[in-house]
Amino acid sequence: MREIKFQVFTTDWEGVTGCFEGYFLQLLDNGEYKVAFTNSVNDFDIITTERENIRFFTGLKDKNGKEIYEGDICETVTYSGKPFGTIDVVKFSGGAFKLTDIEDALLPIPLDDSDIQSVEVIGNIFEHPHLIGGKHG
Repeated sequence: MREIKFQVFTTDWEGVTGCFEGYFLQLLDNGEYKVAFTNSVNDFDIITTERENIRFFTGLKDKNGKEIYEGDICETVTYSGKPFGTIDVVKFSGGAFKLTDIEDALLPIPLDDSDIQSVEVIGNIFEHPHLIGGKHG
């Protein structure tokens, strides 16, 4: 069973913008989420936000041991040695976390596909949109 973890992308009360570790998540009646998280000075903070600002942990780590979250931008290599789109984004689709090339030209493949040799997280869509041509999500 994978560990349930998530992050939220927001600006905390110190004015720092980033992806912060969450520890409480509640779906509200209006479709937004109430999120409690640890902010930039390790205090607790609470916000209300949309689903698109929440990143769930995939349960997997990249080749360097870094946890892989939804919205991460990765360099991926298959066993055939050919890069899968070279730069891929982790998305949740069809009940699984999948790698999708930034052009959405190739079919997404499951993040735990046996043909994947290595995955390296190089950023995320919130803090490093320039890695995918400025596109978000």
